[in-house]
Amino acid sequence: MDASISSSVPIIDLHLLYSPNSSTQQKQDEIEKLKSALTSWGLFQAIGHEIPSSLLDDSHEMVKGIFDLSMGENKKKFLNEYSLKCNFVAEFVLKVMAESLGLEEDYFLKQMGERGAITLVLQDKEVEGLQVFKDGKWIKVPILPNLILINVADQVEIMSNGVYKSPVHRVITN
Repeated sequence: MDASISSSVPIIDLHLLYSPNSSTQQKQDEIEKLKSALTSWGLFQAIGHEIPSSLLDDSHEMVKGIFDLSMGENKKKFLNEYSLKCNFVAEFVLKVMAESLGLEEDYFLKQMGERGAITLVLQDKEVEGLQVFKDGKWIKVPILPNLILINVADQVEIMSNGVYKSPVHRVITN
């Protein structure tokens, strides 16, 4: 079955949620968009995540050399910085998810920590292979520069009493 091309995968601006300069209304609107995305799609593409594009570019290069088993000091520093930034984003998103459900901010974090509740995916810059099953068809997740795809794990679907959906997804190659 061929996948449909879709640009309707939700995009959430995390900067509107982080920034003290965002109005209460802007934050509330973006929280509602996040809730809608996770209720209907189980995933969203995040902009404004504050992970520098240079770090994302470096991660693409690092993946190309994944089988180079040497772990030089630069690679260790990079992995540490990248992990810290991703953990910050994951923890922040989990807090907003809990808030959107009217739960304590640290509800998901207390139950399962930041690992395993959501997945942050940095898509390849050139190869479109990620698809999500929605409304009876496979939909391509478009490659957009510097966006991070965030999807919900099965445990979050259970912990949210089915409000948030864990997406059925696949990766295909040519």
